[in-house]
Parts: sequence; C-alpha cells; structure tokens
Amino acid sequence: MYYSKFIINKYRAIKNIEVSLKDNLVAIIGINESGKTSILQAIFAFNQANDKKSGGVHLFAKNKYDLNSTNHSVAADIKFESENEINEVFDNAGVRSNQKFYKEAMAFFKDSFNNNKAIRIDLPFSSYMYNVLPLLMLIVAAQL
Repeated sequence: MYYSKFIINKYRAIKNIEVSLKDNLVAIIGINESGKTSILQAIFAFNQANDKKSGGVHLFAKNKYDLNSTNHSVAADIKFESENEINEVFDNAGVRSNQKFYKEAMAFFKDSFNNNKAIRIDLPFSSYMYNVLPLLMLIVAAQL
C-alpha cells in the first residue's frame, strides 16, 4: 500500500493544497512562513504512528491566518500493490470474514486494486483518530 496523494485543508499555514506523490522525490520549496513545514506536519498528522519526531505538535491543526476556521482535515489517496496487502489491512484492523460488512468491503478494496483506483481516506481533526488502518475500515463500512 502506498500514498499517491495528500489533500490538506485549513491546516496551520495551509488553506488548501494537493501534494501528488507520483515521483520518488517531492521538492517543497518556498519562502519563510509559506507553509513548507505545515505540509510535512499535516502528512505526519495523517498517520501519527509513523511520526517518531514531532512529539504531537502536528496534531494542533488551527489555521494561522483564519483564527475562526473549522473543518481542518488531511486526506490521502492510497493504492494497494497486491491483494495480499488488502488481506493484511483487514487482519491488522481486526476485520474477520464472519463480520457483517466483510464481503462488501473486501469486494470494494479488490475492485480498487484490480482497476488501479485510489481509495480516498479523509481524516477530520475533530475525530482524534490518527491510526489509519482502523479508520480505513470505519470509512469503508460507512460507505457500504
């Protein structure tokens, strides 16, 4: 599984931006206070489990330029590289084949893999749920 794009909305110094990860290297260039660090912190905030350095500072999403802003979010488009990865996601999230939505969710994920389509996961900061795998299962269940 890999991230193909991040969509950042009202996070710190960012109003709205899409960061495409088509290449192996993404250069983030800008003048001071233009939001370079905010982009990186938003990506860290999307999956807190992968952030070993920030000490939680990235979880404070309030927009610097619009003090009354709400609905802060970071979304990611993910793609699977194999059907085994889909099975691993289900296993890691504790989803079992005897659960109500398993069959439909598995079909949804396999269809996205077979057709090379990304799955968008939107993480609103009001949810305080920062581990992507259980969140992924909740979103899929809600869409079925």
